[in-house]
Amino acid sequence: MKKYNIAVVGATGMVGRTFLKVLEEPPEYAVFIILSQNHESLLLTIRSRCTLIRFNPVSDRVIRKFIENHFPDEVGMKDFLVRYSGGVCGNVEKILAQEN
Repeated sequence: MKKYNIAVVGATGMVGRTFLKVLEEPPEYAVFIILSQNHESLLLTIRSRCTLIRFNPVSDRVIRKFIENHFPDEVGMKDFLVRYSGGVCGNVEKILAQEN
């Protein structure tokens, strides 16, 4: 059984030309997962080396549970956060970051 090192990278400035060097000749044991809400914002040369996997938005129930578990102080805003999250837990974090 092969062992892999998995790196999860958010699509920020790091996923640029420097990262492209690693993707051009990745180590045999490496798996990179690049998270992006807009895959078209990635360099075309990076996209050409990736497999696109789309994730569906999660249910309101999952968002509610996420808020209860990770942001118990924000339970009063739960309905607002569920409505504007678009089914993406990361959007809850972004909304709350803007509020603070």
